[in-house]
Amino acid sequence: MKLSEYNSLKNSIFYVLSSLGFLVSYSPQQPLFYSNQNTYLLHGLASAGYGFLQFDWLANTKDPFPIFSFFIKVIYLLGGKFLFLILFWIFLLIYFWSLFGIIVKTLNIRSYHSKFILSLVIIFLHSSVLLSNSKTYLGTNLVSFFNDGLANQYLVGSAFQPSIFGVFVLVSIYFFIKEKQKLSFFFLAVAVYFHTSYLLVSILILSGYVTHLILSTRNFKLILKIVLFYFLLIIPIVLYYYSFTQDSEFSRNYAQEILYKYRIPQHANIRYWINVESFLKLALILFSGLLVIEKKIMPVLFIPVTIAVVLSILQYWSDNVILGILFPWRVSVVLLPLSSVIVISYLMIKLKFLVNRNLMPYLSFPVLSLIFLISIYGSKANYHVFSKRIPSEINDVYNYIDSTKKKNDLLFIPIELEDFRLETGVPIFVDWKSHPYKPTELVEWYERIKIAKQVIRPDSTINTAVLSKLVKEYKITYLLFDKLRSKTKSVSSFLRIYENDRYLIIKN
Repeated sequence: MKLSEYNSLKNSIFYVLSSLGFLVSYSPQQPLFYSNQNTYLLHGLASAGYGFLQFDWLANTKDPFPIFSFFIKVIYLLGGKFLFLILFWIFLLIYFWSLFGIIVKTLNIRSYHSKFILSLVIIFLHSSVLLSNSKTYLGTNLVSFFNDGLANQYLVGSAFQPSIFGVFVLVSIYFFIKEKQKLSFFFLAVAVYFHTSYLLVSILILSGYVTHLILSTRNFKLILKIVLFYFLLIIPIVLYYYSFTQDSEFSRNYAQEILYKYRIPQHANIRYWINVESFLKLALILFSGLLVIEKKIMPVLFIPVTIAVVLSILQYWSDNVILGILFPWRVSVVLLPLSSVIVISYLMIKLKFLVNRNLMPYLSFPVLSLIFLISIYGSKANYHVFSKRIPSEINDVYNYIDSTKKKNDLLFIPIELEDFRLETGVPIFVDWKSHPYKPTELVEWYERIKIAKQVIRPDSTINTAVLSKLVKEYKITYLLFDKLRSKTKSVSSFLRIYENDRYLIIKN
C-alpha cells in the first residue's frame, strides 16, 4: 500500500470512529416529541398536514421561526418524523467537527495521534458517562457545566430544534480563524435566520471578528465591506422580526411582562438564574481567552463575553425587561463548549500528552478503548431514555385520541401536558409550554392560561360553571382531566368516554 493510500485510510478510520463515538456516547438524545419541540415544530407540522393541527389556534398565530418551520414542513413531507432524529445526528456532527477544527487550528495540533486524543476529550465532555457519574459522585452535572450556557440555555441540547442552528456560529468561527471571512460572515448570518436569539449572539461574535481585523489588518475599507455584507444578509429576517413589535404599546408592554415575570424568568431574569456556577462558567471563558491570548480566536472569546457581562450587569441593576428578553448572556452557549475544550486541550499539551511522540504508540490502544467504552455506556443510556419516556397511562390516552380523532375536535387538557398536540395531532385549548410571540397573541395565550387555571379550584374540585362557559364559548369537544390533580366526581353530568387509572376524558 502506498503511503498516500495508507494515510487516506488512516484518516478515514479516524473520522468514522470519532463521528460514531460522539453520536453514540452523546449525553442522551431525547425521542420525539421532547420539550421545546412541541413549540418549535408545531407551525411546520401543521402546514404539512400533520393530523388536524392546521386548525389549532396556536398553529395559526404568527410564526416566530418561519424559515425553520418551512424546513420542518419540507423534511416531514419528504420522509416523516424519523428524519428529525437523523437531522439531529447531522447537526451533532457539524458541532463536533467545528469544535474539533477550531481547536486544531488554534492550538496547532498536527499529529494523527494528537487529534485522536483531542476527539476523545470532546467525546468525553459531552458523554452520558460523564453526565451520569458526575451527578452520582459529585452531585452536579459536569456535561451541563462544560457545554451549556448561562440561564439554562444551550447550543445543541437533546433534540432537534431552532437553537441547534447555532452550530453555524461555530462553523463561522472556524472559517474566521482559517481567514475565510466571507464564508465566516455568511454562516454567522445563517444562524440568525433560524432563531431570533442568535441576532444578538451573532452581533457580539461579529464584534470579536471586527476587533481582530482592526488590530491585525487596519484595513478599514475591507472591514466595512465585510460588515456591510453581513448586515445585508440579515436585513430580510430582521425586518420580519421587527414586524412582531407593531402591536399597541399596551400589548407590547403586557406581553413583555408576561414573558419576563411568568413564562421565561429562568432565561430572562438574571436574578432568577445567577449563581456560583454562573461565575465559574464566566471564569472558564475568560481563562480560555488568556490561554490563547496571542491567537486569532482570543478577541472572539474576550470581546463578546465582555459586552455580555456589561449588558448583564446593566440588566441586573436596572431590571430592564427588554434587555432581559434579549438574553445578552446567550452568547455563552457558543463560548462555553469552545472554552472548555480549549482549556482541557491546552493543559494536556502542557502535560505533553498531545505532543510527545514517544508516548503516542502506547496511548493509541487506551484511547480507542476509552472511546469504545464511553460509546457502549452512551448506547445503554440512549436505549434507556427511548424505551421509558412516556408513562403508560398518558400513552394510552394518546393512542385513544389518535385513533378516534376527527376534524373539528378541540380538547381542553391539563396545561402541563406539553406534548399532547404533537403526540396526537389534535388541536387543544392551551398548554403552558407552547406560546405565541406576537404581543397581542401572547396576551391571548396568557388569558387562556388563566381561564384553564380557573377550571380546577385550589381544593382540586372542578368549577363546572367555568367549565360549561369554556365549552360553549370555545366550542370544546372533549375535556381531559388528571384524576390525581382534580376531583372528577363533580363532572358527573358530563358523558365519560374514556378512563384509565390516571386520566378521564369527558364530553358535554
